[in-house]
Amino acid sequence: MVESSGLISKLSVLIAVSDAEEAKQIENAIKNETDLIIEDTINDGFLLSEKVKIVIPDIIILDYHLKNIDVLEFVEEAVIRYPTTATIIIVNEEDLVDLRKFVSVRNVIARPLKFNELPR
Repeated sequence: MVESSGLISKLSVLIAVSDAEEAKQIENAIKNETDLIIEDTINDGFLLSEKVKIVIPDIIILDYHLKNIDVLEFVEEAVIRYPTTATIIIVNEEDLVDLRKFVSVRNVIARPLKFNELPR
């Protein structure tokens, strides 16, 4: 959590999505949430691991198809290194993803994203 003079103010969010247009849609959908702050938007897996070490976000919105990274491996390591970080995985509706592999992930969203249907 981002702290301001000892008071907890906002949850930090890191968006890691390959498609720049989709990342912008996600940013627009959550930017008006008063309890969230977008730390950064990453579109490549090479940058994600380093950014997470620096920022240690409260929430990571992670594209299952993020390029240049093994998302399953990243999530397994992140759960151990950053146990307070919540991860939201975005999968394609037609993906045959074995969600049991993501034991530590409680939030999985399927594309196409319908922001008006997501809980706030």
